[in-house]
Amino acid sequence: MYDIIIIGSGPAGLSAAVYAGRAQLKAVVAERFYGSAGQITDSEQVDNYLGLYGESGFELGEKFRHHALAFNTEFYEGEVACISKTENVFKVEFADKSQFESKAVIYAAGTSRRKLEIKGESEFTGKGVSYCAVCDG
Repeated sequence: MYDIIIIGSGPAGLSAAVYAGRAQLKAVVAERFYGSAGQITDSEQVDNYLGLYGESGFELGEKFRHHALAFNTEFYEGEVACISKTENVFKVEFADKSQFESKAVIYAAGTSRRKLEIKGESEFTGKGVSYCAVCDG
């Protein structure tokens, strides 16, 4: 039984894992793909994260993951199929039929970009359509 199951290994999920670890909670991060740190890894260069000017999104994601690991966070690779609650226990079932139980669940599975289906959207030339969570927020 875990204290907390965190669904999603992007910046929000890994931040939750760090705080859970600091509070000495037994936590597991469920990630769909091994080693994923979310959409941040798609960024060539992150210039708006205080103190880390020019860091690649992949490098920043790796730092987030190592920070969570430093607090003994466990990771599980699998896609969540169902979340249920009975009494005071959450049960998270995965597509492979494995199950974990916990006292709490944080759902931080992120989002996906909406496509406009216009010219320049799929090219990565430095010109065209840009996606920025802070700018577009």
